[in-house]
Amino acid sequence: MAKYSVRIEADKSLYPVLLSNGNLIEQGELEGGKHYVLWEDPFKKPCYLFALVAGQLESRDDKFVTRSGREVALRIWTPAQDLPKTVHAMYSLKAAMKWDEDVFGLEYDLDLFNIVAVPDFNMGAMENKSLNIFNSKLVLASPETASDADYAAILGVIGHEYFHNWTGNRLVLLFFLRFCYIRVQNLYTAKILFLHILLHFYALMH
Repeated sequence: MAKYSVRIEADKSLYPVLLSNGNLIEQGELEGGKHYVLWEDPFKKPCYLFALVAGQLESRDDKFVTRSGREVALRIWTPAQDLPKTVHAMYSLKAAMKWDEDVFGLEYDLDLFNIVAVPDFNMGAMENKSLNIFNSKLVLASPETASDADYAAILGVIGHEYFHNWTGNRLVLLFFLRFCYIRVQNLYTAKILFLHILLHFYALMH
């Protein structure tokens, strides 16, 4: 378990977006067409939750105001052509954050939450602290190309990975059985969130 401070330098034309865990502390220009960013995660975490993303991506930006009044910046990063299909994903993220507060009293603890969705991420989804990474299939949706089942899956998976921020990433895993319990707990919580929203829509329609 360790705290991470990460400085990334890269060619700005090739890698205009440089992401890692935690809060964005500093960014700037360097000689030779390069730029840099400094990320700092103040919370200890195991190395498997570390992430670094560099590439040509664009973001859908929003915000979430926590129950204590803090404003959290939300960004979903995708290749430019996929950005219009991230509306439901942003809704799903905000619903998960509110659910964790309302049901468990768990408020998000950083200033920024990033999601990255790219087609060549072959692990499906990963709960890296404050920088969740997904295969595009689990984030992108539009009425023209997605079914109701696709929308439900996106809501559930984004909720599942977000819930790891507390019910997963913060727990000491002394035994593998406890790890299995955490996975099941987050999956169960995501399904309850989906049912809660489904019932809400049903009530609005009747």
